[in-house]
Amino acid sequence: MDLTKAFPRSPRITVHGVAMVARTADKARADASGTHVDLIDFEEGHDVPIRPS
Repeated sequence: MDLTKAFPRSPRITVHGVAMVARTADKARADASGTHVDLIDFEEGHDVPIRPS
């Protein structure tokens, strides 16, 4: 998964009744492929890329 082109799945999606598993898998795949982007959850919600100031 390339997090520079798409967001990870919603944290509300469940896998076998467990929340965050799909999202964690997406982030792990992105990290393994070197396309992980740090995301932050503040005023705009999930999946807002952290921009250096």
